[in-house]
Amino acid sequence: MTNRILRSTGLLACLLAPASAALGHGGGGDIAVFETDGQVDVGFAILDDDDIEQVAFDPTDKVFQAVLTPLVGSPAFIPWDVGSSEPGYDANETDLPAEAEIRWNTVAISHWDGAGQVAFAPTTAVEGGYAPQPNLTDSLGGFHAHPTFGLSDLTDDGAPIADGVYLVELTASVTGLADSDPFYLVTLVDNLVSSQADPVAAAEALGEATRNFIDDPAAGAPELGGKDFSFYADAIGYAESLVIPEPGTALLAAAALAAAAARRR
Repeated sequence: MTNRILRSTGLLACLLAPASAALGHGGGGDIAVFETDGQVDVGFAILDDDDIEQVAFDPTDKVFQAVLTPLVGSPAFIPWDVGSSEPGYDANETDLPAEAEIRWNTVAISHWDGAGQVAFAPTTAVEGGYAPQPNLTDSLGGFHAHPTFGLSDLTDDGAPIADGVYLVELTASVTGLADSDPFYLVTLVDNLVSSQADPVAAAEALGEATRNFIDDPAAGAPELGGKDFSFYADAIGYAESLVIPEPGTALLAAAALAAAAARRR
């Protein structure tokens, strides 16, 4: 396994904590891309203010989140109705092959309207993915970009995309490596967010409130305009249950990372 950085004792504590404490990952940071034994792998990374140094890294995280907002006025190469360029993607230099193409592959999209118990079902009402594609690593194998993930309505009924949570299964392709195992992007679409004066700011605030609630329920349920969005936290928890490692794997990963020698890009 490629040696990586674990510079945050707080993140180490998160890895050693019960699974529920890690559910805030995937927001407030980027998706790290790296190589493990000839295969593309993904994890969670927090970068410095200049988006250069990964100041924290968790290779076990495979679930990420995004609150989608209308993409009115976007360039033609971003064809989606709603989307977000957060989280971005990042690779340290030498973590990937140099000058290699990177592609993000949409495997499946499921929808849950947020009512009752979590119950995702495959949907043919939308299509989605990342744009622009492909991206390229630099001459040292590093990479940082914020492609837009988005969804478009396929119903032709004139109505906007149905509210709810869209669970997107993805893989990553990098030239010269085997494709990654599946990872997940848990996306929220809600007219209440889209109708705000500043939808992007509302989405960011709601995403942060959701992460805080997952990490500490005492922080209070995420709300916007009087609406309780704790169902979004439930959906993220469901996605995490799809990729929970075998017992002891997270502890072994944390111990290995804590022992790894720190290096800079």
